[in-house]
Amino acid sequence: VICGWTGRQEPKPSSGSWYERISTALDPLLTDEDQSAGPIKAAIRVMEVGSSEAWTDGRPEEVPKPPTLPDWARRPLAVPTTAAGRPSDDDDIPVISPLTGAAASRFRRGLIVHKLLELLPELPPSRRLSAARGLISHEREFAAESEALVSEVLGVLDHPDFAAVFGPGSLAEVPLVGMVDDSVVNARIDRLAFGEHETLIVDFKSQRPAPATVAKVPAAYLRQLAQYVGLVGEIRPEVPVRAALLWTEAPNLMPIPAERLAPYLP
Repeated sequence: VICGWTGRQEPKPSSGSWYERISTALDPLLTDEDQSAGPIKAAIRVMEVGSSEAWTDGRPEEVPKPPTLPDWARRPLAVPTTAAGRPSDDDDIPVISPLTGAAASRFRRGLIVHKLLELLPELPPSRRLSAARGLISHEREFAAESEALVSEVLGVLDHPDFAAVFGPGSLAEVPLVGMVDDSVVNARIDRLAFGEHETLIVDFKSQRPAPATVAKVPAAYLRQLAQYVGLVGEIRPEVPVRAALLWTEAPNLMPIPAERLAPYLP
């Protein structure tokens, strides 16, 4: 596989590049029919036929004929349906542009909250308050509400039902890959904790404005969270999996009841 040989400023392969060298070596082996058949078929023909023509510049005089290609090399790859770890483009999720009016400040606020939620769990609880104040002190735009913002973030971290997901032994940015029904899920869980009696999942969302109640959470988010619950549940089927959405704009940790996810579980 030869790629990355061209760009906006360089429409043709540069002289001496790997692409040019390989292309130059293959061109004499291809007929016009090969070229019109497309690069993949042409490459397969070269692999099968090989070349017995003499090489120069110290190369071998003959090129050994490659082995016959196996049947699987000739079959088109069956691409599975991919359920990416995010809602699809056609889901109706209301958002406010972060680039205009008051939304710009709200967007910036959400970024700060996300950073605090990323860094503070790595510290002992006794150090989180001073660390949060130190970090937010650099954000002059939010000086007037800094204490309230810090209090809100710490309230999320100390949530009685989900404190473990931000505590020692919890995991951040956990890659998750698996099959859900006939689809491949390739995602990343924001926070994950394996407790003795349960598994906890928290997925961060930056939707603006954030839903005020569980009933108003878009179906796309519930379907996505249900995929996570289904896959993580296969790792430890002996204990229940509880999940929550964390709306970073507020911030607000919103536990999602099992019965709300039930219709979307794989």
